Order: sequence, then C-alpha cells, then structure tokens
Amino acid sequence: QMSPLSREGILDSLLVLFEECRNPALMKIKHVGNFVKKYADTIAELRELQPSVKDFEVKSVVGCGHFADVKVVREKVTGDVYAMKVMSKESLLAQEHVSFFEEERSILSQSTSPWIPQLQYAFQDKKNLYLVMEYQPGGDLLSLLNRYEDQLDESMVQFYLAELVLAIHSVHQMGYVHRDIKPENVLIDRT
Repeated sequence: QMSPLSREGILDSLLVLFEECRNPALMKIKHVGNFVKKYADTIAELRELQPSVKDFEVKSVVGCGHFADVKVVREKVTGDVYAMKVMSKESLLAQEHVSFFEEERSILSQSTSPWIPQLQYAFQDKKNLYLVMEYQPGGDLLSLLNRYEDQLDESMVQFYLAELVLAIHSVHQMGYVHRDIKPENVLIDRT
C-alpha cells in the first residue's frame, strides 16, 4: 500500500541538501565545495522544471484553516483541475507544526489507497509550502450534512461511516494517525 520513495521527497531532499551545502563554512570542506560546483547547473535546471504557483490559475477558495488555505486551481498547461493546499511557512514555524506538512506530503505521495487523494506536486517558495492533489468535487462531509439539515438517512450514514473507516484504516496501515478527524476534513469525491 505504500511505495518506499516518492519523487517529490527525493527532489526536495536533494534541493535542501544543495542549499545547506552552499553555506560558506561548509563550502570550505573540499568534498562539499566540489559537490556544489559539480551540481550547480543540474540544480538550476531542476529548479526551472519544478512547478511553481505561477503554473496554476486559482478558480476558487474552498477552505481556510489554522495552518492552510485550500484552493481549487487549474494547471495552465494541461487544464487539469486540482486542489492546492497553501501553508504559510511563518505560521507553521511559529506553531512548531512543520512535521504536519512533512507527514501529510508523505501520506499523499506514498499512498495508493483510493480513499486518500493522490499528490500531484509539492513545492515551496519563500513564503509558503504547496501541496497540489486530486480535487474531490463532492465537497466535504460538513457541507453534505448542511445540505441535508444534519439529517442523513440510515443508509447514507452507514455508507459514509464505512468509507471513513476504510480511509482511516489506510492511514493507519501506513503508520500514521489522523489527529484532526472532523466533518470538514472528510472529503467526498462526488455526491
């Protein structure tokens, strides 16, 4: 159910390693300096190929939370529609929640579960971290409850509860625990 490595994780690690190695004190170490010189052009090419926020057009904002905003975006080149989670680095660092981003990125990129949206892109700029994933056009469970005035019939409750149990189980199978289960965090692919 889980692939051992993700492309995004490897590229992010390489870029972070390269930036760390550019530290003037580290550059004095022969092998570190050689590494930076040897791979500077390759890293520059990788940065050019990496997606950025400019590659997407915002269609709407679908959620705002403590640590992130979620937007529906369209990729300009392909026209594909995704959900983009935008997390402020400053907020994450102030709240000491950087690990939340790392865990979420790992889950989204490594999971093959049909109950977890697939990560398409992960990138960052100076201010924000971005996760671009499958868009779930059905909204969330809170919106569904509101539509039915908080009165779902028994068969609907059984269906959504079973789906939720399967989703949580797939996260647990990966070795993670979901710490924020609530109706607005339960996405629905379609209604």
